[in-house]
Amino acid sequence: MSLNTAHLNGGVLIHNGEQILLYSDGVSIEWSGQQGNSFYGVKKGSIYLTTHRVIFLNKSSADEMLSFSFPFVTLSEVEIEQPVFGANYIKGKVRAQPNGNWIGEAKFKMTFKHGGAIEFGQALLRAAHFASRGGYDAPPPYVPPQTQWYAAAPPAYAPSAQGYYGWMPPTNVFPQHPPTDGVFMTDAPPPYPGIVPGYQPNGYGPPQGPPGYSQGPPMYPGTAVMVVRVLLEQLVFNNHHNLLVLQMPKLTKLLNQPTIIKIVDHHRVMLLHQPIMKVHPPTAKLPTRRNSKHLQAYWK
Repeated sequence: MSLNTAHLNGGVLIHNGEQILLYSDGVSIEWSGQQGNSFYGVKKGSIYLTTHRVIFLNKSSADEMLSFSFPFVTLSEVEIEQPVFGANYIKGKVRAQPNGNWIGEAKFKMTFKHGGAIEFGQALLRAAHFASRGGYDAPPPYVPPQTQWYAAAPPAYAPSAQGYYGWMPPTNVFPQHPPTDGVFMTDAPPPYPGIVPGYQPNGYGPPQGPPGYSQGPPMYPGTAVMVVRVLLEQLVFNNHHNLLVLQMPKLTKLLNQPTIIKIVDHHRVMLLHQPIMKVHPPTAKLPTRRNSKHLQAYWK
């Protein structure tokens, strides 16, 4: 994470090929674990979830923290809290990037004035999960832009209409876009992994598979996937057209709510009893009979 490196002329500064997935202009951040005026008090401003990081832009030009960059590779212990009293919030820990204008670690608490903490947090975790498949455990040193900056083209203001590996950010909860004169871009590509792999000069996401297919990555032990329905008992899976197809040798109990399963090894999956938000992709083909032996699942 770097301090005061992601703002320009009252707007946000992103890398070439980086896209803004979600935007909210009513966010407050509180810090702990760091000394100094830059981390003192409640910071209020806008939050951006991009394909490579989270960016906070302070609405006060007099504050010593004008912007904050949270690359996914610097985040840890990110959780969504739902207190009995008070607003939902996101909390977590972030490591400093070398040469990022601060050192060490800091804890943050992020509150959304207009709601949406749960959806933003889920999208953040999903994006960070995709980015983590590119490796790169240690945050790279921050390097100031060596090239010119310019006003970003429209594709940088919103997620790709094709989605990312079968997933679409919840823009229905965050319908706002950043101000048209408030997004700037450098020629340098992102120095850390993100949802879109490598350098994307046109600002669009990676090519997607044919309609009806999810371009999810290969299945490895530890991968979690979401299914709309699943029949309990021993489950066997295979990879067919990049869709996870679950075969149920023994047909027993039908779950009527979304469920998460986790791949244990290349022959077993483990059922996690944790309902999640229901998703029906336009290409979904759900089983219509209780004795259906095949079921499509979508990457979490």
